[in-house]
Amino acid sequence: IVLDVYWDEPSVQADLSLRNQFNQELMSEKHRKKVQHERYGPINVAAGKYYIRVRCSQGESAYTLKIRDAENNEVPGGSFDQLPE
Repeated sequence: IVLDVYWDEPSVQADLSLRNQFNQELMSEKHRKKVQHERYGPINVAAGKYYIRVRCSQGESAYTLKIRDAENNEVPGGSFDQLPE
C-alpha cells in the first residue's frame, strides 16, 4: 500500500503508526513539520485489517488519509473501526 497524508495545519507535531489486527506496530513515522503532504510506502502488507493511528503531541490539525494499492493504483476502500486496546 501507499499512504498519503494531507495536513490542514502542517506546523502540528504528530506521529503516525500503522498497526495490524493484533495491535502490533508495523510502521511508525514522525510528521515532518511544515510539510502539508507526506507519502509513505510502498508498505508491504498481506490482505487483512489494519489500523492507522494519528497522534498529535503539539498543536492540532484536520487531516486527510488516502490509502491505495501500490501495484495497481486502486483505492481499496475500507472502514473506520476503532483500534482494539
